[in-house]
Amino acid sequence: MDEQTPQFAFVAGGASGKPRSVDRKLIRSHCMRGKNRREPVEQPVAQWLGPDDAPNPSARPLLLSFSVSTRHEEDKAKVRRSTARNSRRTQQLHAERAANNITACPIPNPPLLRFADQLGADSVELLFTVFPGTLRAFSLADFSLPSNLKSSQWRDWLFTDVAYVHAAITVSAVVRDLLLKRESSKIPSFHLRKAISQLNKNLSYKPLSLSDATIAVIISLSMASWISQDYVSTSSHVAGLSEIVRLRGGLDSFHSNPQLQVGMTRIDLCVSLGSGKSPIFTTGPSTFPYEFNTVQLSTCDQKSVPPDLQFIENLVDDRVAAIFQDLQGLARSMNAATSSQRVMLASDFHAGVMSIQYRLFKLHSKLNDIISEWIRVAMLASLTTTFQVMGSRIKYQYLSNRLQELCCAVEVSTEELRPVMFWVLMVGTVALFDSEEPWLSEKWRLDVLPLVRGLQWEDAKRLLKRFIWIDACNGKAGRAIFNKIIQDLGNGSRHERM
Repeated sequence: MDEQTPQFAFVAGGASGKPRSVDRKLIRSHCMRGKNRREPVEQPVAQWLGPDDAPNPSARPLLLSFSVSTRHEEDKAKVRRSTARNSRRTQQLHAERAANNITACPIPNPPLLRFADQLGADSVELLFTVFPGTLRAFSLADFSLPSNLKSSQWRDWLFTDVAYVHAAITVSAVVRDLLLKRESSKIPSFHLRKAISQLNKNLSYKPLSLSDATIAVIISLSMASWISQDYVSTSSHVAGLSEIVRLRGGLDSFHSNPQLQVGMTRIDLCVSLGSGKSPIFTTGPSTFPYEFNTVQLSTCDQKSVPPDLQFIENLVDDRVAAIFQDLQGLARSMNAATSSQRVMLASDFHAGVMSIQYRLFKLHSKLNDIISEWIRVAMLASLTTTFQVMGSRIKYQYLSNRLQELCCAVEVSTEELRPVMFWVLMVGTVALFDSEEPWLSEKWRLDVLPLVRGLQWEDAKRLLKRFIWIDACNGKAGRAIFNKIIQDLGNGSRHERM
């Protein structure tokens, strides 16, 4: 009999009605079936993780635990071989994680989750280790702020939309290569082809052509191509995105799904500041579908110059001054919220960022003085720090070149201009510049060092907060940059060591 499938056995009795001795072995084997099998013991998650794998509360990895039960030696052998492969992959991931911001997670084997398409082990691993962190860059970012919007759609589409699951793997693979500072792996090209093929099918089917999932696919592909510096593909993706949004009725038609609004405006920020091209959308969404509880944005130009910029007097355009005040207020509200002094919703923060982003875009090529343009571009650099992929900076070549050009053109002719130059250089270095660039070192030495000589980081941070400085986005990097630059300039002995 086949021991792997339960069957009935019919035994003929003898003349006395008792089974024959030759049949007793068969009866005994049926009676004992399953009696000696040990139930599998499910190990707690804590036993799966090494000492370096302690969960990071800020990273919030997707952590699922599964147990696998086997009944036969052949199945056990398969599991042992698969476990050995997983162990090798886990060891490699641990080594990579030591120097990078990738959270190691146990991968279920076999996965009990059924994705929209059949996936290999490497692809599933990407969805468990990299995708959760990548996901937060597209949706309402996690700054430890309370959220009045809970949405699982970005994960739900993994199980319902074939194009989306392959797009998610593509962008996750690209992000992993970015974090590991290595050449592109083979994974993205395979899943990119699958994603585009299925996307074209969805676009040809009217019920899916304008769906939220289709837009999410294009957002993911746009970001993957942008990070890979494939700007031709990015332009193609964003052109399609723009047309779909137009057919949907513009960004305001997504009030019921602000998560997508955030994703689309982030793509717009990347493309515009990276290439210098006009924004995809002429204006941002008019407002989030929430009241601003802690942030009130200006709806008209203000004639009063912000206190920290009063010394610039007539050189600052009134429109720039109004936007500066709003971004300064947003940053201060954010700092108060993250230090538990005030409640601020994540949706309010993103509403402010989107509004300011498009107001700054609108002033492109419309300012007549260099100081106003300098501060406008510096504010755009500050906005880019609110958008990071697992702690890694995104490259904005146009913005970097433009801010460098303006910094070199502005002369610190008065002592009042030194704090402004200090703020712009710090924001620029956190967002864009390499602290070892020769022009930057020279600018620090001539224009900033007389101001900050002898200052500790906490004193320098208070000076930066007179302008626009968000601790959650800039604090850690800013501290390291300040200490390094001061040390490189020969003044490090008086300051904190990194």
